[in-house]
Amino acid sequence: MKKFATIRHEKRKGAEQFNGILAENNRDFSKANIDKNLTHKNICLTPSIYSDYSDFVARKQEQIRASNKLKGTKNRMVRQIKDNKTGKTDFGAMLQEFVFGHSPGALTEDQSIEYLKMADKFIRDWFTDLEIVSSIIHLDEKTPHLHIWTSYFDTVQNKFIQKELSQQGKTDINAIRKAFQAQVADKYGLAAQDGSVVKSHDGSKASTVIDKLKKEISDLENGVPTEEQLKNSSITINNKTIPLPKFINQSIAENTALKEQNKHLEQELELLRVELHQEQQKTLKTDSEQDIKIKKQIDTELAEQGQVGKKRTRS
Repeated sequence: MKKFATIRHEKRKGAEQFNGILAENNRDFSKANIDKNLTHKNICLTPSIYSDYSDFVARKQEQIRASNKLKGTKNRMVRQIKDNKTGKTDFGAMLQEFVFGHSPGALTEDQSIEYLKMADKFIRDWFTDLEIVSSIIHLDEKTPHLHIWTSYFDTVQNKFIQKELSQQGKTDINAIRKAFQAQVADKYGLAAQDGSVVKSHDGSKASTVIDKLKKEISDLENGVPTEEQLKNSSITINNKTIPLPKFINQSIAENTALKEQNKHLEQELELLRVELHQEQQKTLKTDSEQDIKIKKQIDTELAEQGQVGKKRTRS
């Protein structure tokens, strides 16, 4: 079985992504796939100088402003743009994150550290003047990997250069993978993360297979259980062990039954509401008829008393 070099690339924008990833990379909180007993072995190659997203934006604004004033340049300030999908106005992507890794067990820990340090150097050389926001090797998960995070901020020109990088092909992940393979991965006997993992007669399904492999690699890095692991898993309830697939099927069936039962109860409740309304109407009608009858009786009695009074007055 081939052993692969893996590279993931993501644009990062907004406070939620920035703050969440920064906290995760710095291990400000822990997840199930993180072994806390190994966290002390993590290697921070470049610690972040930013406390959060607002701090990052404020510092970039100040750097651009100060540079424009000193050099007489007119570099564009950090500005917000409208997201056509959400309709919200926010800052565009100002950062990118790369995650370098390899197939589980492909390298020893010492080899992994050496390999990931070379990956760190590769990114610094590839994006010569870009700011490195954070670079950390994680050794407290199943497979060692590097999170290296750069902004699109050119530290020489003091401006964001996303457009220029794109035009130069510098942010093309395929170009990055090809160069990394030649400069680093080949030296460790790691195969390229591309269509070569697909058999020739499966060429028409290459993209689907590659996407599936990427997901499997990503899941392995993050400790997500595979379908096979889920099939063989079990859950204990009231000291009784139940296979996970059986428990899920039972839960779905019970949920369906409860929904049906709830539907019948709602129908019965509606019938009771109708009956109650009808009874209230009957009661109101009866009370009204009784009131009229009593009023007539009182009027009759008063009339009779009035006739008696007249007779007495005449006599």
